Amino acid sequence: MVQALVQAIDADLISLEAAVQYLKLFVPTMMDYLTDDPEQPGERERIIRTKILRARLEDPTGLAAEKDVEKVLQQAAGGNGGG
Repeated sequence: MVQALVQAIDADLISLEAAVQYLKLFVPTMMDYLTDDPEQPGERERIIRTKILRARLEDPTGLAAEKDVEKVLQQAAGGNGGG
Protein backbone atom coordinates (compact mmCIF):
# COMPACT_ATOMS: atom_id res chain seq x y z
CA MET A 1 0.00 0.00 0.00
CA VAL A 2 2.77 2.45 0.95
CA GLN A 3 4.73 1.68 -2.21
CA ALA A 4 1.62 2.33 -4.30
CA LEU A 5 1.08 5.66 -2.56
CA VAL A 6 4.71 6.65 -3.10
CA GLN A 7 4.41 5.82 -6.79
CA ALA A 8 1.15 7.77 -7.05
CA ILE A 9 2.77 10.81 -5.39
CA ASP A 10 5.84 10.53 -7.65
CA ALA A 11 3.58 10.30 -10.72
CA ASP A 12 1.62 13.36 -9.54
CA LEU A 13 -1.57 11.34 -9.33
CA ILE A 14 -2.27 12.27 -5.69
CA SER A 15 -0.99 14.84 -3.25
CA LEU A 16 1.06 14.15 -0.15
CA GLU A 17 -1.90 15.38 1.88
CA ALA A 18 -4.21 12.84 0.22
CA ALA A 19 -1.73 10.04 0.88
CA VAL A 20 -1.42 11.05 4.54
CA GLN A 21 -5.18 11.22 4.99
CA TYR A 22 -5.55 7.76 3.41
CA LEU A 23 -2.78 6.19 5.51
CA LYS A 24 -4.28 7.76 8.62
CA LEU A 25 -7.11 5.22 8.29
CA PHE A 26 -4.59 2.40 8.85
CA VAL A 27 -1.98 4.01 11.13
CA PRO A 28 -3.55 5.13 14.42
CA THR A 29 -0.59 7.33 15.40
CA MET A 30 -0.90 9.52 12.30
CA MET A 31 -2.43 12.95 12.74
CA ASP A 32 -4.47 15.02 10.29
CA TYR A 33 -2.22 16.59 7.67
CA LEU A 34 -2.86 20.07 9.08
CA THR A 35 -4.27 20.96 12.50
CA ASP A 36 -5.30 24.16 14.23
CA ASP A 37 -4.06 22.88 17.60
CA PRO A 38 -0.62 24.33 18.44
CA GLU A 39 -0.16 21.65 21.12
CA GLN A 40 -0.68 18.81 18.62
CA PRO A 41 1.21 19.43 15.35
CA GLY A 42 -0.23 18.01 12.17
CA GLU A 43 1.39 15.28 10.14
CA ARG A 44 2.81 17.90 7.75
CA GLU A 45 4.87 19.44 10.53
CA ARG A 46 5.89 16.02 11.78
CA ILE A 47 7.07 15.07 8.28
CA ILE A 48 9.05 18.32 7.97
CA ARG A 49 10.60 17.84 11.41
CA THR A 50 11.61 14.26 10.55
CA LYS A 51 13.19 15.35 7.26
CA ILE A 52 15.13 18.11 9.00
CA LEU A 53 16.34 15.84 11.77
CA ARG A 54 17.39 13.15 9.27
CA ALA A 55 19.28 15.79 7.27
CA ARG A 56 21.05 16.86 10.46
CA LEU A 57 22.18 13.29 11.03
CA GLU A 58 23.54 13.08 7.50
CA ASP A 59 25.19 16.54 7.60
CA PRO A 60 25.66 17.77 11.18
CA THR A 61 27.11 21.09 9.92
CA GLY A 62 23.74 22.01 8.42
CA LEU A 63 21.07 22.65 11.03
CA ALA A 64 22.90 23.12 14.30
CA ALA A 65 20.16 23.27 16.92
CA GLU A 66 16.54 22.56 17.76
CA LYS A 67 15.77 26.27 17.36
CA ASP A 68 16.78 25.96 13.69
CA VAL A 69 14.21 23.18 13.29
CA GLU A 70 11.55 25.40 14.86
CA LYS A 71 12.57 28.30 12.58
CA VAL A 72 12.18 26.15 9.47
CA LEU A 73 8.79 24.91 10.69
CA GLN A 74 7.63 28.49 11.26
CA GLN A 75 8.77 29.47 7.79
CA ALA A 76 6.98 26.48 6.27
CA ALA A 77 3.81 27.46 8.14
CA GLY A 78 4.00 30.96 6.69
CA GLY A 79 5.56 32.74 9.69
CA ASN A 80 8.63 34.89 9.37
CA GLY A 81 10.73 32.63 11.60
CA GLY A 82 12.85 35.58 12.64
CA GLY A 83 14.46 35.92 15.98
